[in-house]
Amino acid sequence: MKISKKAELYTWRELARRAGLPIVDSEGTGFEHLNLPVHYGSPEDAPKSPALIVCRSREEDWRRLLTLPLQDLRWIPSTETIPPGTRLPFNNPTPVLFWGVNADRSTTPFAEKLPNRSLVFHADILAGSFFMLSRWEETTGQPLDSHFRFPASASVAGRLGFLDIPVVDQYALILREWLRSIFPHWKPQRNIPAINLTHDIDHVYQYSSPLSFVRAVTVSLLSKQPLSGVKREFRSLWTQWFAPSKGEKYRAIYELANLSTRHGFTSRFYFMAAHASLKQQGYDPAMPMLQTVYKFLLEEGHEIGFHPGYTTFLAPSVLESEKKRLEQAFGTQITGGRQHFLRFKVPDTWRDWQQTGMQYDSTLGYADREGFRCGTCHPYRPFDLENDREMQLLEIPLIVMDTTLIEYRKLTLAQSHDRILELARACVEVEGMFTLLWHNVTMVGKHAAWGNMYANILPELKDIISNIR
Repeated sequence: MKISKKAELYTWRELARRAGLPIVDSEGTGFEHLNLPVHYGSPEDAPKSPALIVCRSREEDWRRLLTLPLQDLRWIPSTETIPPGTRLPFNNPTPVLFWGVNADRSTTPFAEKLPNRSLVFHADILAGSFFMLSRWEETTGQPLDSHFRFPASASVAGRLGFLDIPVVDQYALILREWLRSIFPHWKPQRNIPAINLTHDIDHVYQYSSPLSFVRAVTVSLLSKQPLSGVKREFRSLWTQWFAPSKGEKYRAIYELANLSTRHGFTSRFYFMAAHASLKQQGYDPAMPMLQTVYKFLLEEGHEIGFHPGYTTFLAPSVLESEKKRLEQAFGTQITGGRQHFLRFKVPDTWRDWQQTGMQYDSTLGYADREGFRCGTCHPYRPFDLENDREMQLLEIPLIVMDTTLIEYRKLTLAQSHDRILELARACVEVEGMFTLLWHNVTMVGKHAAWGNMYANILPELKDIISNIR
């Protein structure tokens, strides 16, 4: 893979922004604030004055990384990636995805300072960062799952064991320490970490069809307490017919909002405008009980966004139609949201969202594994590889989804609790945004215990942020 000049400049800026530099030129390197020349290539060809040099890796190394044996990935202790006497906010070893052409992969240091005060990164942090941010690997014909999604199990980060590490963000903070070694009076503009609570509203009714009611009754009949279970299902059906606004899935929307407000958070609620099908309950976004909840959420300071249906994937006309339907029901423009089932194709889905006038997407996390799909927890503008340009759409990476923990990973409540906090701390350490997806249906019914866990973890997430600030 050859990194174009535009892609190179884009990646310099992404690293600079995370390192704490103001971006004074939207088409520059990001290091103009320090008057620091940058060079991507051999140190021998770099400016003789102090410069930031990243040794370029081989183009064929990109393909090689896709099948790199686990034992061939070099991990460097974090203390050996930075100047002596400095510290990082994290202590995990650092994976080096790419090395400069002339590096000895077993002995060459991550970076060093030359006598002329130039900084040389023998680890190609530019290629490593662009590899993760661009999602190039998802365009190389890797196997997809049954929903045509690129799974964590097929990813380089998942296979080589660094999916829990926001590697782009950590590279940037390592870079920050080296910059401070030659600019001791420079004060980085530290990014403010944040907790981003999001909720996909897949269901507002208990039953999407008569068949789903029959299924629920059948499950109850096979349970340890069949009589009480069947009675519960008929009560739920009665509520859905005669008092839908009292249904537990609908009321869970209010519960999520109240929990966020109580703990000082603002939530983003993503509503559907899709019709019912095998893959989605579907509902009318203009129904009166949803008009009531929209008003409540806005009054409480929460955001209402878009949750496109299953069939909007690679169908821009359907995406546009559903967006208009939701906006007509809501009464104003919708600016962001997330794809149903996390169905996403690079770069097509980004383009579809941008063309419909959306300002941000928050789909890019894996369904089968929590972690850092894009190698970052910072919102960023993706790079369109085919058109060789930075996009206008903002991507807010998804770090944890409730159904990942429950259905795909089958973790216990305690394990899920610990994973959420572990990844939230990893985001805060790199001054990023921890984005959590918690569905309204994961608050009630058979998932009520998970709803309790969610309620109990919010003050802990608040403490993580408060302790940093």
